[in-house]
Amino acid sequence: MLTVGLAGTAMPIGLLALIQLGDVRDDSVRVGHSIALTAFAPCLIVAALGCRSRTGTVLTALALLALSELGELAGQG
Repeated sequence: MLTVGLAGTAMPIGLLALIQLGDVRDDSVRVGHSIALTAFAPCLIVAALGCRSRTGTVLTALALLALSELGELAGQG
């Protein structure tokens, strides 16, 4: 629980620092937002991989088949 709390505190601080970097270096908060968003996306991927279970999963063959069928139905409409 402590690790999650520290990571939850470090990520926003790091992202705010990246926004500030974009503002100072390029005189644009939009550039800072872009840098922070680009840095945040891999953080989410790493967090998802760290939280997953090694044995149990919701991505069974049946669930993937249902998702592919939903995608085909959405493409037909």
